[in-house]
Amino acid sequence: MKGFPKTLSTKEDYLYCKAHFPKERWQPEFQQLLDERFDWLNTGKLKADETGLDDKTHRVVNVEDEREKTVEKYQQEYGEDSNAKLFRLGFTVDEVGELINPQIEVRKTVEPLNPEP
Repeated sequence: MKGFPKTLSTKEDYLYCKAHFPKERWQPEFQQLLDERFDWLNTGKLKADETGLDDKTHRVVNVEDEREKTVEKYQQEYGEDSNAKLFRLGFTVDEVGELINPQIEVRKTVEPLNPEP
């Protein structure tokens, strides 16, 4: 392999880059794993007459079915996605936080960084 890989697909890829490249090159990749573990998750379909909850960590989204000309409402909650790349690779939040900077505590709140989808 020449240079920094274009794609990091496994835990071993990440650990290799940490061991063989300067921190300013691999650290953003690790930080991205942490940042992208939060997402808007569906918690259920709402009935037509339900309004749902709308605040910093909850929202209602309308999904249009163009074929049937219908609109369905879904309640979503902003939270940690168990299917995020961080977890699929076999890392833990604490492990990646420790690899990035052992002196800094990792954000564990679920408040959205950017409330828009």
